[in-house]
Amino acid sequence: MNFGVIPFITKKIFPLLSVPTADIEKIGETIPVPKFEEYVVRDLLKVVVNDLRKNKPLIRVQGDVYIIGDLHGNFHDFLRILSRIPDFLSKKFILLGDYVDRGHFQIELVITILTLAIQYPDNFFLLRGNHEFREINLKGGFYDEVCSEYSENLYEYFNEAFDYLSLAAIVNNAYFCVHGGIGPNLKDISKIENIVLPYRNYDNDNFVKDMMWSDPANQSIDFCDNVRGVGSIYGLVAISNFMHHNNLKGIIRGHESIKTGISMNSCKNVCTVFSSSGYGDSFNPAGYIMISEKDNKFHFYYYRPILLPAREKALWIFHRLEENVRRVQSIHEIGSSNNLLKPLPRRRNFMVKELTMRKIRRSITNGNLPPLQVLDKSNKAILPSLKL
Repeated sequence: MNFGVIPFITKKIFPLLSVPTADIEKIGETIPVPKFEEYVVRDLLKVVVNDLRKNKPLIRVQGDVYIIGDLHGNFHDFLRILSRIPDFLSKKFILLGDYVDRGHFQIELVITILTLAIQYPDNFFLLRGNHEFREINLKGGFYDEVCSEYSENLYEYFNEAFDYLSLAAIVNNAYFCVHGGIGPNLKDISKIENIVLPYRNYDNDNFVKDMMWSDPANQSIDFCDNVRGVGSIYGLVAISNFMHHNNLKGIIRGHESIKTGISMNSCKNVCTVFSSSGYGDSFNPAGYIMISEKDNKFHFYYYRPILLPAREKALWIFHRLEENVRRVQSIHEIGSSNNLLKPLPRRRNFMVKELTMRKIRRSITNGNLPPLQVLDKSNKAILPSLKL
C-alpha cells in the first residue's frame, strides 16, 4: 500500500484551500484544478479504505461544530465555506452526505474531503448520503464522470470507500445529524450502533433507507409514506417522540434543496441544511451552520451562488507522483488492451497518457524528470514543452 500518496495529494490540493474567497470562482478559469493519474487516485482510495475500517456507524462529536449539507460535486462552494472560517483545520466539521452526482467537480470534491478526513480525523467527519450508494450514483452522474476520466474499476474503489462512511452523528449529546431523517423503525439511536460496516446497500433494509431518504413534515402526524417512493415522511408527533425517547434537542439533516440554503420546521427542532448554491437551474444561495458547544445554539451562514466553469472547459494542472517505480507500472496499466475498446474520446486521452509515460520512462532512464505542466481548457496540450 502506497502511504506516500496522502502527503503527495495533500501538497497538490491544499493550495486551493488557501485561495481567498473572492478568487475561488477563478478556480478552473485562471487557477488550474489538480488532476492525477488513475493509479494515484486508486492508491489514495486504498489508503482511505484501510483507514476507514475503524469507522463506527454512529459517531459522537463534542465542541463547536460546523455542519455542511449536500454539496453534489460543488467543489467551489466547499472551498468557499472553508475560506470563510479562520484557521479551519483546527475546527470540527460534519458533512451530511451527497457529495456526488450532478456537479461538475465530483471527483475533486471527494478526493479533497477524503484526504481531509484521513489527515485530520478529529476534525472532519463524513456521513453517508443516499447518493453515496451505487444504485443512485450509477445513474446520477458520478459513474459517468469517473469513467470518462478514469475507469469503471476506479468507480468501484470510490464506492468501496463510501461503504465505510458513518451513517449518523450525535453533536454535543443534543443533536442527531443524519442525511435524511428518521422512520418508524428508528426509535432508539442505539440501534444504529448495531449496523456493521462496510455497509454495501440497503436493499430491503427500511431502517437505513429511512435514514437516507426520509423527509420532515410540519403537520401534527406520526409517519406516512414518502412521495419519493422510498423512505418516510416524519411529522411533528414522530419528531417529538424521537427527541423525548433519546433525550435530544433536534435533528440536523440535508437531503432537500432549500431555496434559502437553511430551513427550520415550525417547532424549531429539525434543521435542513443545503450547501450547494445555484443548484440545478436555480440561482439560489446556500448555507451551513455552526453549533456552539457553550449553549448549543445555531449560527447560520449563507453565501450567494457564483458562476462555475464547466468541467470540459476548465483549466487543469496534471500532477505526476514522483515515484519512478509507480510511473513504470502505470505504463502497463494505461497500455492494456482493454483500453483499446473504449470510446474514441477516452482512447484519445489514453493515447496522450501513453505518450506521456513513454517520455517519462525515457526521462527516468536519462535521469531527468519532466516538470509539471498546465493543461489548457480543451485538455489537449498535456505536455506542450515535451518533444514526444
